[in-house]
Order: sequence, then C-alpha cells, then structure tokens
Amino acid sequence: MQSRFCFYPLFAIFAHPTITMTGMKKYLSVIFALLIAIAANAAIIGKWTGQLEVQGIRLPLVFHFQQPAEQDSLPQCVLDSPAQNAFGLSAEVAYCSSDSVAIQIPTIGMKFSGKIAGDTITGIFRQGFQRLPLTLIHQEKPQPGKPTVKPYSESEVTILTPDSILLSGTLTLPDGASAAKPVPVAVLVSGSGPQNRDEELFGLKPFAILADSLARAGIATLRYDDRGTARSGGDFSSATTATFAADAAAALDYARKLETTATTGIIGHSEGGLIAFMLGAAGKADFIVSLAGPGMPGIDVLTAQNVRSMQRAGISETEAKRLSTVIRAALSEAAKSGIMPDADSIASQNGITMPETLATELRKQKGSPVGKWMQEFLKTSPADYIGNISCPALALNGSLDTQVEAGTNIEAIRRANPLIQTHILQGLNHLFQKAATGDVTEYSILGDPFSDATIPAIISFIRSVVSTH
Repeated sequence: MQSRFCFYPLFAIFAHPTITMTGMKKYLSVIFALLIAIAANAAIIGKWTGQLEVQGIRLPLVFHFQQPAEQDSLPQCVLDSPAQNAFGLSAEVAYCSSDSVAIQIPTIGMKFSGKIAGDTITGIFRQGFQRLPLTLIHQEKPQPGKPTVKPYSESEVTILTPDSILLSGTLTLPDGASAAKPVPVAVLVSGSGPQNRDEELFGLKPFAILADSLARAGIATLRYDDRGTARSGGDFSSATTATFAADAAAALDYARKLETTATTGIIGHSEGGLIAFMLGAAGKADFIVSLAGPGMPGIDVLTAQNVRSMQRAGISETEAKRLSTVIRAALSEAAKSGIMPDADSIASQNGITMPETLATELRKQKGSPVGKWMQEFLKTSPADYIGNISCPALALNGSLDTQVEAGTNIEAIRRANPLIQTHILQGLNHLFQKAATGDVTEYSILGDPFSDATIPAIISFIRSVVSTH
C-alpha cells in the first residue's frame, strides 16, 4: 500500500511512514531492526512489541511467534517493521533457555540477546557499530476457548461503478434482517491510498472490526476493495477523490436496492470522511459519519502534516512554522501546474534559508509531477460540501490525531455547518486507538482501532437516525 488512513504529505523526507514511506525509510535505512525473544515453552507464543530509538525517531517492531513444526524445535517467528513498511519477515532463533534468548539476521549483520522475565524481554540490539537497548512486551497470547458465534451473515457482492468497473465487496447482514424487518445499512469508505475492504494495515483490520460491531448492534454494512486493489477491477493510480466518491455512490445505490434495507448512509474514514461530506451534500445518503475527516482545505491539511513531520524530525516548532511558508507556496504552485516548483526560488523570495536536508529533498522533487489525485486534493475545500449537507451528520476526530488534526478540522466543520454533530474524542489517534502521542509509529502496538467511545457513538447516532426516518 502507498498510503494508509491519511492524505499524502508532499515532501517525502518529512512524510509519515504509513503515507509515503520513502522519507522515513531514508532515516531508517541504516537500521533495519529485527529481534526475537524465545522462551523454552509455550509462553512465548503470541505477539510481542517493542520500539528502538534511532536518532530521536521511534522504530516499532512487532513479532508474531508460532508453534514450531517439530516438538523439539524452537518456535517460529515472523516480524513486522511498520515504519519501514516491512511485514512477514523471517527471523532466526540462535539460542533460547528459560531466561535468555539470542537471535540473528545474518543477511543484515544483526544480533540481539536478551533476558526473559515474565512478559518482558530486555536486551541489546546490535548492528554494525550500533548498540541499542530494546524491551519487548508480550501483547497478545493465545486464548483457548470456543469460537465466538457471529449473529450475522457475510456474503460476497459485486458493485458496478458508473465507468463500468466491478468492485468486490462484503455485505454484512445482522441475523433476522428481512423485507419485513429491514435494517440500516452503512457503506464503509476508506482513506487515501489503495486499500482492501478491511482497510488493512499493520496487521489491523479497522473496517472488519467496525462491520462486526455494527452488525451485533443490528446495523448492516457494505465494505469493498478500492478500485485496482485486491479483488476489485480498475486502475487506482489514475483515480481522484471524485472517482472514489462515484464508486462510493455506486455502493450506496447497491445497498439501497436491497430488500433488507431500511435506510442507507456512509461511514467514511480520513479521505473517506471527505467523500461522506461530498455525497451528503449531493443528497446521495440518508446519513453520514465522518471519522477523522478533514474540514480544512486540502492544502492546509498537507501543510500542517508537513509541519508536524518536521517537528518529529527535530526541527523546532518555531522553525517548522517558518518553513511552512515555503511548503505552502510550493503546494500552491503544484496545485496550479501539476509540477513541483523550484523550492529554492520560493525560499529566496521569502527570505528563508532552508535546512540542507529539506533543501536537498525539495531539489530532487523539482519538476516532478504531483499526480492527478494530489492536484485535485490540494484544490479541495471540504467546507464547500459541508455547508450544503442537510441529512443527519456526525463528525468524530481524535484529540491525538497527528494526520488530520482534530481542533482545526472540527472547528472548520462547525463553522461550515452548525447542524452537524461534532465530537473530539480525547486521547485517541487517527485510528481511534488509545494513544500516547498519536504518532503513526505507535499504530502497530496499540491494539484494535475504534476504542473507547467511538463505536458506541456511531451506533447511537445511526439508531437516532432510524428512529426519526
């Protein structure tokens, strides 16, 4: 995937690893960290997580331990390094005992040794001249028990778009839904970047979780693979937000024609939130829910993302805001021409001296095309749509969201349409996980998305719509 759950920051050197991974990879390419803790018994089986600190940047690691193929063998392990967009990597266990472990990855010259104490492994990661402390925590353990009964059915469906593309999706229908007892249906629309129907990333499946929870509350969902992704046809690379909005409208039409449908709406996440606003304004939905959707213009969202990324890279808040003048002007020029401008010239005109790292990266991008999606998004003003929404609407943003900042975007939504219900959920990030900082590098170690009040708020809102529909 090129992008997950947010919009593309333009300048790769300061980009979030989940969006355009190239920038973060440049910082992290020297350290491709792998380590593993093995106990001599079944207690090691499950998910372990830890973080390396590399030049002020957190590098999360996730280890999935499985039973060995042979009884006397060491457990098998698969590693994810989310910040480097690396998943399913094999690690070699060199030694393990009841209180110690050693692993190695010869191909990259990496070694790790640590002490095991309950659900914690404390050790030293080595690669080249690097010696870094690392602690692993046992996050998930296999839990024996009977399979959970699902009070709903799931079926494969095919959606035909206006340009004759076939989208593959899943209809989740609560038990008991019928023509005599219809239920509300929510179409789930993902964020930017090619994503499957579960909006899958870092081993997380946000939309699968949402569909399950809503079905248990008597609400059906329709989720689908983005065009050109997984089992859906079409070309993702040539599509724009308007294209994805047309696809979502086709999914709405499909859901509305089901005999089990009482009312039809959109639940959109990140860019999907913008699409929810667009379809709400066009009168396509009976209700809409925006999750971490933007209220600010696209150019403001991307400028703010780059400012926060610069700060994570060690640039002071004051300096990052000063440099934002260059970034915003470059984005403005790119929106007009579709080509990255000469940032050196922009900086000179504004009397700004850029840090060499930023200047070098922008010089590399000079003259390169920004793409149709980016050019359109930079020109987008969500308020133009939000102000025309008359159907029931809910907007939720997490207070620790570092990709679509809650305060400014929720305030913009409120200004554009005071009738929209808006809430900032405290302590939650862009995936609506309980977070410490909200940084993207935390996503893989925080557990399931849509924690705390998120799903109950959605369910309560949809039920209120049904009661008055």
